[in-house]
Amino acid sequence: MASSLGPGCYVRIVFPSDFVTDYQLQTVSGTGWLQPRSGSRINLFENNYSTRSFAFEACRNNWGLDPSGSVVFQKVKNPEYIRETGSFQIQVASDGSFRDMIAVQVSGLTVTPDQLKGGLVNRVSVVPADYSINTATSYTFNFAPVSSIDSRTEAKIEIEIPNSLEFTRSSCSILNRSS
Repeated sequence: MASSLGPGCYVRIVFPSDFVTDYQLQTVSGTGWLQPRSGSRINLFENNYSTRSFAFEACRNNWGLDPSGSVVFQKVKNPEYIRETGSFQIQVASDGSFRDMIAVQVSGLTVTPDQLKGGLVNRVSVVPADYSINTATSYTFNFAPVSSIDSRTEAKIEIEIPNSLEFTRSSCSILNRSS
């Protein structure tokens, strides 16, 4: 954000509904024009977990023609599903009631799917129906994805079979699956 800010401004950051913010949000810290006068810890005067809205006083140490700074929220829970999130909202005002707005940014402030870690599974097991050698059998794969799968979007699972297993037919078929 680049603008000329005078001493004393207020910032409100609203997280999208995809994120969980609760009492575990331990500290908020800042640098540059977002750092409070007394140190790097930011004191939130608005701390609304249900609307995911947080406001604090800024522009105390650093301001001028091209201020730059960052703010860090610790202990925010990432979205449950791997998909693009809703937009964050950032408001900068000259007053604590946010009536005299200096700047607002809403659209385009998202977390994209490639920023969230996916593609991992745990509790994996592979169980053949028949343990006899050189016998045609079926295999059961048990696993759980690390991230939830959003039922509203298309998801794919790929299982690679080692070359040492031979198929009796030209293709493999899925006989059953759970949720």
